[in-house]
Amino acid sequence: MDQRQLGVSRWLGRGFVAIALALAATPAAATEPTPSFEVLCRAPASCPAAPARQRIEGMVADAWQRFAALGYTQPTPLMQRRIDSSGPPTVAIEFCDPQAAASSDNCKGNGSDFLAYVHTSQCSSDDGWLPDKTTIVVGQALAAAPDAIAYYLLAHEVFHLFSMRASVAGRHLCSTSVPQWVTEGIAVFGGFWATGQRYGPGVLQPAFDETIARSYYGIRPYRLPLTLSHGDYRYENQTASTSLAYYTSSLWRYLAERFHDGSPAYLARYLAAAPAGCGAGSVTQAACRSNAAWLRWLDARLQADAAIGRPLQELLPEFLTEYATWAPRRFANLAEQRWREAGFDGCRYIELSPDTLEVSLDIDARMYAATCITVTLKDIPAGDLVGVQVIVEDGKEAASPIWVEGTGSGWPTTAPLCRSRACR
Repeated sequence: MDQRQLGVSRWLGRGFVAIALALAATPAAATEPTPSFEVLCRAPASCPAAPARQRIEGMVADAWQRFAALGYTQPTPLMQRRIDSSGPPTVAIEFCDPQAAASSDNCKGNGSDFLAYVHTSQCSSDDGWLPDKTTIVVGQALAAAPDAIAYYLLAHEVFHLFSMRASVAGRHLCSTSVPQWVTEGIAVFGGFWATGQRYGPGVLQPAFDETIARSYYGIRPYRLPLTLSHGDYRYENQTASTSLAYYTSSLWRYLAERFHDGSPAYLARYLAAAPAGCGAGSVTQAACRSNAAWLRWLDARLQADAAIGRPLQELLPEFLTEYATWAPRRFANLAEQRWREAGFDGCRYIELSPDTLEVSLDIDARMYAATCITVTLKDIPAGDLVGVQVIVEDGKEAASPIWVEGTGSGWPTTAPLCRSRACR
């Protein structure tokens, strides 16, 4: 516990080691033909009608083409497919009815309300993902979902294939080997990006209490470490714990919108390099499955990114500061105070004035996390220059980065942030 006289959101953690690795060249746009897609049903009696199957096939094909156009390697060789000498291969999409006797063993393990997932029947301990073993599996709940929701769910799964199956970074690792704050966070971002491209950017702007809102906005309690993925957090009024990994989509979206073109194209470049020492045969290496390895990977990618060129310890507090106000400024249906409360698992409010010049606070400091403190200045005469300073308990200025919110309306246009120990 550190004693503070005044605080704002900050990068909490010391001993961070930045290791820069060479970033591979930007992947060239895909030149191999896009496969066709076909929904296959092992239980014909429960198979959706032709129009419903064609809708699913068309959505998968659309998302597939969008990600391929961003420079990702197509994962076609990994998929269960039918190869026709007269044209491109046909990739199978399995429709799953868990109650049907003819369904696959993998399908029978699902509940009747499941939506979609990527199933891989075999992952070699030596060479990673094996060819012709991967399938997108969909259920009746997805077939019945509205267009934009069904498309997002399918695009999410397709992005898993492009990002962590076919890329250099994920090619030799089983999906369960890579921390979910990477794998699920980028898939949520990629899925919603593709949905906005297909249906328009305003097609999904859910209300705060809708189930999909936490994924869409990336509402995550960043008071808890970035690397905390699942099993240890329960939202208020919920009876079950929540996987926080999906909601790190806000970080990946920030990097896309603040420094790039808003798309997941930059991730194709990031994923062109694996964590150090995690090439062929690394499935069994515990170090390649660790949060530490993937934090170093992200730090190296950020430093090698020509548009950023800075380490994670600088980028994370900048992101967290803008995250505190980004969504309410961008979406009129979100209240700023409620956003901060949810986004940081509570926000502390203090007021300073000529009569109250300092406030003493105890802050629970954690690595890769932030504390939200909203400071209101009251009764300040017009024209006066006001300073906000953070002092540790021994009277010295805080050595960690302190970030004060800018005045812009969104990530691409936010005014330069103050990055000094005493921000004025």
